[in-house]
Amino acid sequence: SVPAAGTLAFSIAGSSQVNITTARVATSIPILGQNGSTSAPVYSFTNSTNTGIYLDSVGILGISAGGTSSATFSATQALFLAGSAGSPGLSFVSDTNTGIYSAGADQIGLTTGGSAKLRVDTTSICADVAVQSLVSTASAPGYCFQGFTTSGMYITSGLIGLSQSGNAKITLNHSDV
Repeated sequence: SVPAAGTLAFSIAGSSQVNITTARVATSIPILGQNGSTSAPVYSFTNSTNTGIYLDSVGILGISAGGTSSATFSATQALFLAGSAGSPGLSFVSDTNTGIYSAGADQIGLTTGGSAKLRVDTTSICADVAVQSLVSTASAPGYCFQGFTTSGMYITSGLIGLSQSGNAKITLNHSDV
């Protein structure tokens, strides 16, 4: 077939494989590039040649921004920068100081307003703010134990109680000492 005016076409055996116009490049075959690197990604931009996509290693796609690896993706994992409480590795376009970050080895941190609020590690959960529970009952305590979901602390009708196996054992009200 004859390409339209203003189109550069590459054909093999009479079949158009690549068409280039002033607006786009269209192809029916894969576009293969070199591996690239964080500082020189294979697919980049005219005004930012160190920002783009590169092959980190076999089976791992890398994304770089300003010559620094920002994220890598494999078939089983997506890896992001660790970040910090003030600049979390996973955040939001409209709220960049709120999100998830690595608080250290084997630790996840949650941050809001650039301030650490919650950290989870292999042995504990640490909150830097008050932890609140919905109103609960002796048989469904708001704060319970792994494997013992009917034993714990509950709050109902102005009372604080401790329960065991779904039964109230101790209750405290505003006049109890």
